[in-house]
Amino acid sequence: MREKWSAFVEKAWVRDGLAVGLLLLLVALFMGPALLPGRVLLPLDIVTQGWPPWQRPNQPVAVHNWLLTDVVNYILPVKLFMVESIRRGEFPLWNPYVLTGYPFTYNTQAGLFYPLSAFYHGLPWASAVDATIGTQLALGAIFMFAYLRVLALRRLAALAGGVLFAFNGLMMVWLEWQVVHAAIIWLPLQLLLAEKMVQALSGGRVQPGRAVTYALLGGLALAIPWLGGHWNWTLYTSMTLAVYLLWRIWPLLRAADWPGRGRLAALGLLFLGSGVALSLVQVWPAFTYLSQTHRRPLPFADSLLSGLWDRAVVLLVPNFFGNPSHNNNWWGIDNYNETTLYLGLLPLFLIGLALLLRRDRLTWFYAGWGLLGLLWTLGTPAYGLLYVLPVFSGLYPGRAAILVVVCGAVLSAISLDRLMGGGWPRPGRLVRAVAAIAGVSLLVVLGYSLAYRADVARTADYLLPWFGWALLSLLVSAGLILARLRGWLRPRPFGALALAWLVADLYLMSYGYNTISPVSDFYPESPIVDFLQRDPEPFRIATPAEGIVFYPNTSLLARIGNASGYEPGLPRRHVDLYNAAEGESAIRFNRILMPLKGLDSPLMDMLNVKYITTIADWWQANSVPDVAQTRVDGWLPLTADSPAGQRFVAGDAGLHRVDLPLRLENAPAGTVTARIFTGDGGLELAHADLDLAGLPAEGWHSFYFAAFPSEWGREFRLVVTYDGHGAVAVGQAHEDVYPAGTRLAGDSPAGDDLAFATYYLPRPELAFEEGKTRIYVNEG
Repeated sequence: MREKWSAFVEKAWVRDGLAVGLLLLLVALFMGPALLPGRVLLPLDIVTQGWPPWQRPNQPVAVHNWLLTDVVNYILPVKLFMVESIRRGEFPLWNPYVLTGYPFTYNTQAGLFYPLSAFYHGLPWASAVDATIGTQLALGAIFMFAYLRVLALRRLAALAGGVLFAFNGLMMVWLEWQVVHAAIIWLPLQLLLAEKMVQALSGGRVQPGRAVTYALLGGLALAIPWLGGHWNWTLYTSMTLAVYLLWRIWPLLRAADWPGRGRLAALGLLFLGSGVALSLVQVWPAFTYLSQTHRRPLPFADSLLSGLWDRAVVLLVPNFFGNPSHNNNWWGIDNYNETTLYLGLLPLFLIGLALLLRRDRLTWFYAGWGLLGLLWTLGTPAYGLLYVLPVFSGLYPGRAAILVVVCGAVLSAISLDRLMGGGWPRPGRLVRAVAAIAGVSLLVVLGYSLAYRADVARTADYLLPWFGWALLSLLVSAGLILARLRGWLRPRPFGALALAWLVADLYLMSYGYNTISPVSDFYPESPIVDFLQRDPEPFRIATPAEGIVFYPNTSLLARIGNASGYEPGLPRRHVDLYNAAEGESAIRFNRILMPLKGLDSPLMDMLNVKYITTIADWWQANSVPDVAQTRVDGWLPLTADSPAGQRFVAGDAGLHRVDLPLRLENAPAGTVTARIFTGDGGLELAHADLDLAGLPAEGWHSFYFAAFPSEWGREFRLVVTYDGHGAVAVGQAHEDVYPAGTRLAGDSPAGDDLAFATYYLPRPELAFEEGKTRIYVNEG
């Protein structure tokens, strides 16, 4: 029995299956708590802690990672809109709820035609999110493993390549976006099918039928990321495939006669052409729409400024500039997601040794293409090669980092495979190369530390542990390779240790970056949403750029039309209209269109905006009377040790002014202070001083405050004090403004209250308020 089991395990497909099982286990361990019931891999704490009208009152704001905002305000809303429309039997050609509407078929990030959108159609939304993220992560690792196995690399080397491709820093920071992985993970499958097609045409047995099959399957794999992936990355992955296919076919073209060259060219065109044809269902409407949007080419100099040259140290110390998931600690340029390019320290050694260990066409291709990708990523003038092409002039060169990731994963696997094999050319040169890589790495970290020395000194307590880990990883990585080169480690233990260290390094740097939330935090019920949904009239709301409520495009989830909106491409005619009506640019953060003037904007009537939602209080200029007891029945003396107090209940928010009758005797000189406390007297909210110099001996005097917001409540305690010399008294009233049974300890006895008058600033257009949120009505 044991012999049969050993024979079974020795089979190649069984061992490959076990390797795939290990990759799936790593994915499950990484996702961890997100797989538990009632949890989801989404940053819903942003919704309940940071965004009115769902923001829960009276809680500290402790958002784990603010940088994940787009996941819950853009990507998830469009996906759920797509699913709900189809479930109602409607094909979502148009989205009427954002801006004044736009053709929904343009929106690649909704994944209308993307195969893995099937999860959203067949599962509850939270399960669909986790299933999509987990499946894409697993497929990326498995596809890269399978491709490297097709290249005849050892399993441990292929496993390391799969782990590096799926769990590197770039893939982890974009994990919850879903659409970024949808653009990237299919590239190894495309390369695998291209390789299989070339292999079917090479060697002693040419198999044209299989080559055609692989070409058609490759076309399908090429189309998929265009149907649901983020196009910035899809452009780079598709370009990689095209260049790789040409590189692999070129020797066959040179060796073939003219009819054979024609057949090879036809196969290449079938591969690429079928992919383009299949993707047109999404690409055609998207390009048609995007050609009419506000997006314009960036000046070449501005494009280069967005490269990573001034941040390349993150290849060695990924948290050099901080990390937003570490208590919002980020002080770098741009943001963490656009900066992260961490492959681990061991892969840097393996990449550097690749051409010393194996010099063939494949290694040269990935070394050359990866180097070119790195030059583009850093924002060097080499980006000019892409800038002259359509589309690329409007993109950030930093996103070419995906080429570094893909090439780095393949080169690392190639080097690991050769190190496990032995028989290396000139081992002494390899040892010197390891030392050189370690030395250059230390010099790079030192150089960037000196360049940013003020910030490094300021954040030293945070950075020292990360510097320590980088140094440890550098020493362990170099030590592993040197131990293998010296023969101290046999092939399999070396490969296993290298894989384990790679997993540990990437896990430490990435785990905890993405937020896992309770499903119950998914846009909980809100009185504000309920108020708007109960209005039977067709209308839109608008969210001004200051005091934002319904952060674009969150109102889409409630099916509330919003004249404010967020789209990667804003229709040019909309932008021109908003700018003309506002008299200034209405674009915020390059992708959000939001009016600023609120009810004074002519856009309100033009776009059928009935309500403005904001956290701002729009007070009327002139105050109006509120609660008062104005009959003066006597006088209460004031001293610093004997203040006079009065509790009252305001009729509305906006308390702005309190008037008090004062009597001055013996030419007093000093200051009378009116303080407003919470109803229980526990917290002072505001105070106003009145200088007595030059005042008449007896009369009413006004104390002014900034208008009180609704969150301060309606019950207040007024306390009046005097600091100075001479005699001052405040008016006393015998009428009682307290509701029966509402007097508190410390209140004046009945019949011993203050005479006073209050005034507030009204908000005449206010239709509804709850918590921080105000809804103002546009009367037209």
